[in-house]
Amino acid sequence: MEGFSFVFPALWPNRRRARVLAMVVLYSLELDPGDVEEKMAGVLKMLGVSRPAVLERARYLITGVLRHQSELDAIIQRLAHHWELERLSPVTRNVLRIALFEYLHDGLDLALVIHEAVELAKAFAEDDAFRFVHGLLDQLRSQRA
Repeated sequence: MEGFSFVFPALWPNRRRARVLAMVVLYSLELDPGDVEEKMAGVLKMLGVSRPAVLERARYLITGVLRHQSELDAIIQRLAHHWELERLSPVTRNVLRIALFEYLHDGLDLALVIHEAVELAKAFAEDDAFRFVHGLLDQLRSQRA
C-alpha cells in the first residue's frame, strides 16, 4: 500500500470512514495475508484515523466479514451471473462483502447499504465498478421483494 494517499472528506460520517478503513484492511489482507491487528495498525497510521467510533466500527466490520466470508462470497457468486469471484478486483469484492455483511448481519436497510457500497466503489474501485456493485446489490433487493 506504499504510495497510497487519502484524506477523508470533512463531511464523511463515522460509519463511512469505518467502511473505508475496513475495506482497505480487507484489501490489504487479501493481497498479503497476515495479522489483522497489524494490518489495521498500518492502515490507521497511513490514513491518520483516530476516532474511537470509527475504529470500533471498522474492527466490527473486518471481524464480521472475515468470519462470514464464505457465506458472503457464495452470495456474490450466486448474484454475479457468469462472473467468477476472482475476476472481480479485490476492492470490488471487499466493497460487496462489507455491504452484504451490513445488510445480512447488521440489519441495515438495503437501500442504505446499496448507496454506501456505490459511494465506496466510486471512490476506490475501477471506473465502472460502481455500476456492477449497484446492479449486483439491486438483484438482492429484487429477490427479497
